[in-house]
Amino acid sequence: MITLFEIRNPACEHEVCYIYLNCPMRIIESGLVCILALDLSTPTLIKSPTLVLMYLSKQSTSDLVDLTDRITRTSPFYSAGGGFGDIWRCTLQTGAMQDVVAVKAIRFQPGEVDASQEKALRRELGTWKRLVHTNISPLLGIARGFSPSISMVSPWYENGSLAAYLQKHEGIVLSDRLRLLQDVTMGLHYLHGIPVVHGDLTPNNVLLNNDKRAVLIDFGLSSMLGDVTGFSYLERSCAQPGAIRYSAPELLVLTDSDTSIQPDIRSDVYSFGCLALKVLSGTEPWADVKHWRSIIVKVADGHTQQRPACGPVLDEHWQLIQRCFLQPGARPSTCNILKFLKTELQSKDQKVLAMNRSTECSNRDEATTSFKYKTTVNTSHLTQASGTSPIINAGKGSARKFSLKFFRRNSAQSMKIRDANIEQEITGHFAVIATCSLKIVQDFVIPPGGLGNTFQCILRNKAFKNEKVAVKSIKVRDDDKGSIKEAQKIILAEVQGWISLRHENLLPIYGTTTGFGSSLPCLVSPWMENGSLTSYLSAMNQTLTSAAKFLLLSHVAAGLRFLHSNTIIHGNLSSNNVLIDNRHTVRLADYGLSSVVSMCGELFQSYHCGALRWTAPELISGNEQELGNELSRYIDIYSFGCIMLHLPYWWLDDVLRVVSARHNGVSPVRCGMEVHEGYVEFVHHCLSVSPTDRPTIDKIDGFIARSTRSIVK
Repeated sequence: MITLFEIRNPACEHEVCYIYLNCPMRIIESGLVCILALDLSTPTLIKSPTLVLMYLSKQSTSDLVDLTDRITRTSPFYSAGGGFGDIWRCTLQTGAMQDVVAVKAIRFQPGEVDASQEKALRRELGTWKRLVHTNISPLLGIARGFSPSISMVSPWYENGSLAAYLQKHEGIVLSDRLRLLQDVTMGLHYLHGIPVVHGDLTPNNVLLNNDKRAVLIDFGLSSMLGDVTGFSYLERSCAQPGAIRYSAPELLVLTDSDTSIQPDIRSDVYSFGCLALKVLSGTEPWADVKHWRSIIVKVADGHTQQRPACGPVLDEHWQLIQRCFLQPGARPSTCNILKFLKTELQSKDQKVLAMNRSTECSNRDEATTSFKYKTTVNTSHLTQASGTSPIINAGKGSARKFSLKFFRRNSAQSMKIRDANIEQEITGHFAVIATCSLKIVQDFVIPPGGLGNTFQCILRNKAFKNEKVAVKSIKVRDDDKGSIKEAQKIILAEVQGWISLRHENLLPIYGTTTGFGSSLPCLVSPWMENGSLTSYLSAMNQTLTSAAKFLLLSHVAAGLRFLHSNTIIHGNLSSNNVLIDNRHTVRLADYGLSSVVSMCGELFQSYHCGALRWTAPELISGNEQELGNELSRYIDIYSFGCIMLHLPYWWLDDVLRVVSARHNGVSPVRCGMEVHEGYVEFVHHCLSVSPTDRPTIDKIDGFIARSTRSIVK
């Protein structure tokens, strides 16, 4: 029997320590200190919960328990995904008992983490192992086989995330919402006392236990991965676009020194303010801003979040939220926040406030959820204003108009998916590939750099005999069934056009399949043995000749020419979706997916922010709706110029600061490049701020041909 003990520090009523122990123990509480006795003749004096943890950690082994042999997957596919990795629902066998657990697999590239880095990862996870608190998800151990490195095992919470809970239960009374915020604050206060910075506090990283009490997950993971792998906080966390809405301004803007600013307890408090706004009003932070890239631009210009017009927030609650949004040094501590919440919960005014969907905001976009208070107390001090709070609309409104102006799109006619057990030969028409004909080669997914994860599989059917293929599983939020249904129609309509495209520099689409952890159709295409241009250059850069590099660029240009001749704009071209086959030929991937993203908005859980380095400034600055179809191809020309650089803004380790850099007019090129004569000048030509000043595909072909001839001579 494992018993949970609570230790309170009399010096601070909010400083509480919870300890799980399965050994003889007694806790003696005095007026000054907490005393811990562990089979000792004389009780040991412990003056703070932090010291208790340190004491206990020295009494037990520091090794992480490897639970691999006791873990069984409940499904061959992951259950959910976040900014850092994928969650697998599993069972843990302990004697005759069986518990449901969550295994978090970080998306590492094969070979990305070596032995020394894994050792560092284990050391960092050792800190998590020693954290014990009712509002902190415990680390039960580690497991292998879910990624190229070790994965983390923690309890499974059937009630899901706070985001999903708020979406499903709209009638939560105010006192329960405040209690959820109190739970979050207590967990945060405990972490900050260790000290551990959460670094990624969002409603998706708050789970609800069986008692519907909030539990924090993914705390410290962003900084830990940065220390272990060298990836920055934002490079990892921005894989989940909704997280940007909860990020403190100091983490997003470009500094004079170009150095990255790491999350700290003050940025956690800002994120808490955003979380409080969501919990108390039902409105997302920056709800009036359609795209997360525009949020960074607004932050760079000094804008701050405004009180939501829909979903009124009590004055005293808005004052707390505003304090969390102040400059870092002026934000409240978690201890002060706890005192405020405790006072609110103990208030004599019984705020029995049923939260119903607001009918006062008929002009807002449907994707923003807002609420209206019903109260038994005086509500004259409530905000009564109403207005619009548009955000990305799932398949409607401005997002759809933008897509129709900007990207080629086949008619979104409904296409009924054939039975998954019926195999069909691929003859140039739309094809559904039976899931049973696909055998996963590896037990873990390959990091995607795009809209989802990629599974390496063997395809066995009439048309293909044991061919190695890639299955791209597109991840979406599962709390918006209507948008998912619309996205299914859009993707199937788009695939019907993509599958007919044939060019030696395009990645073929064989068809779609179902499953693989996604509610949307998964794309099936040939497996590219040499990976992306990013990994290819990393492995081959020292041996590739200048002529070979220009040949790669000519392949990219040829693929773009073909797409543009078919009135298709890639829209998301980067070194990560330029793939290399076994003949060292370039294959462009993910073409057209940008149109799907634009139509479906933030339905998608993952859209790799690294592509920002290759993104045209007009897309970042919010002027994209002013462009027409003739100009849109110049977006791809800009991205091509970035591919010529390979890694634009290489000196900025936090990729989201690229948005601030672009907004401030900072060039992605820095002096010191040792390249062919005229190369940098042509790159600058491609990277012109004005789209019409960029070269055409014909001029790109001409430059590559001239450069190749001069090298041969």
